[in-house]
Amino acid sequence: MLRTADFCNLPAEPNLFVGRESDLDELVHLSRVSRVVTLCGAGGIGKTRLALRLAARIAAEHPDGVCLVELADLEKGELEERVAAALGIADDLPETIGTRRVLLVLDNCEPVIADCAELCRDLLGACPRLTVLATSREPLRMPGETVWRVPPLSLDGEDSEAVRLFTARAAAARPDFELTGETLPLVVELCQALDGLPLAIELAAAMVRVLSVRQLAERLDDRFRLLAGGARTAHARHRTLRAAVDWSYRLLSPQERLLLRRAATFRSCWTLDLAEGVCAGPGLPEEDVLLRLCDLVDKSLVVLDGEVAGQARYRLLETVREYALERLAESGEEVATRHAHLAALARLAAQFKGVLAPESHTSWPVVERFVNLFDGLKAEVGAACDWALASGTPRAALELLTDVRYLLMASGRRLDLAERLDRLLALDAPEVPEGLRGQAMILRGELALAAGDAELATRCVQIGLALCVDAGDAYGEAVGLIMLAQATGDQEPLAGALETARRLGDPILETIAQGTRADFGLRAGRLHEGRRAFEEVLALSERLDNHLGQSYGHVGLAQVARRAGDPAGARLHYEAGL
Repeated sequence: MLRTADFCNLPAEPNLFVGRESDLDELVHLSRVSRVVTLCGAGGIGKTRLALRLAARIAAEHPDGVCLVELADLEKGELEERVAAALGIADDLPETIGTRRVLLVLDNCEPVIADCAELCRDLLGACPRLTVLATSREPLRMPGETVWRVPPLSLDGEDSEAVRLFTARAAAARPDFELTGETLPLVVELCQALDGLPLAIELAAAMVRVLSVRQLAERLDDRFRLLAGGARTAHARHRTLRAAVDWSYRLLSPQERLLLRRAATFRSCWTLDLAEGVCAGPGLPEEDVLLRLCDLVDKSLVVLDGEVAGQARYRLLETVREYALERLAESGEEVATRHAHLAALARLAAQFKGVLAPESHTSWPVVERFVNLFDGLKAEVGAACDWALASGTPRAALELLTDVRYLLMASGRRLDLAERLDRLLALDAPEVPEGLRGQAMILRGELALAAGDAELATRCVQIGLALCVDAGDAYGEAVGLIMLAQATGDQEPLAGALETARRLGDPILETIAQGTRADFGLRAGRLHEGRRAFEEVLALSERLDNHLGQSYGHVGLAQVARRAGDPAGARLHYEAGL
């Protein structure tokens, strides 16, 4: 027999519930239009606490009972018995619930996810007024299910949910704790480093009883050792940050574990193509990577993070990544996986170089997609270079950097690469071809010029140019001549650069040389020369459908017109360059 009509076994809240106001409003609405709502998210994201708060909010709408059933310690085949016991039912579940208005809260479904899906399907089919609220690290995948991904707490400043939670829990651990102008930026930084995960933030806040906020922030690199002092009354999986992630890891299949470990080599975001290049290998064929990636997204261990250049972008929460890196090191696969990461980035860069090759006749929109793609992968380029330095294998990294030199110069990360490039060039690596070393030296000169050091730029470019000439690298020679002109302010090398670019049939290289010549003419007041060069830039860019080059050409012609006293002509070109 079902327990009394006003039965409700929801526990009292142990402390102040912080944030999630708009989330709760949305979930109340969903619970009224969907009979099964599953709160999904990573371990420690706050699924259980949010579900209990929601259940209490809508309890009055279920007058025949609200029943919480904890499933974390359940084994396969025990689910129906556990639910029946919680409801006080000794007879047939569907028949006893019947038409009663009951809210069933199934917490931590992941150990028995398939059983949960089957039971919910059967109960919802037989009990027309039953509502199910589930929490899980992956969806039930059943008809009629509404999956609601629990987001991290907001991280935008003093009034953010994450900072409010930290402040409340810190004050509970140390009553004299106050958020000050000095500690606020540190708390924001700490909450961001913890991915806005409520469990991690609560564990960190509890540490203010022995550490200052600054000490907490400084020691967060060892987060799993630091955040190991949860409440004794908490479930074992929530007593430490490591236990929370370890719980999820143990529930993965062998292939899912392989993918998670190998994906930890990505420092920031990645695409499916890169995942296939880096993570496929022994135990995980390339054709299975997409399937396992879908599984990890469903299980809230990989985050879908928008799109870049028309491709879905993925990332790991930093807490999950740190854990997976530990597992990768233990597996003995770290060296091979990091080599695969470097090789995959180098292959992608080589594809970009091929797209720019004159014989490819690639449309500019394709080039722009590569530009946008690499702009979203700047952290990965840095990670690949760091591994090349650590392993003493600079060739692939130098090829990567020189193949995407145009992108590096267009990005806001130029200066970050200068030190890495210096160290790569300093390695004793006879396997690096002379022409490649020359192009890398020219790139170093470009970076120096961007930093305002014309003397260093000239020195690097001259060394690189000589190496390219000796190696018979005509492309590198042309690039070096252009950069030599820019670094020294001497226009003479541009004639050789233009001649070589035309001989190679490389319109992009020719456009850059003409653009440099145009800038020289404009700065020197030789308006006729500047106009002719900007017109060449415009013509070449129109032929390539290069929108960026067209804009550059029009803006240059507008400046020429303005200097020549032709405001109407200047306006026309400025408008065309928009």
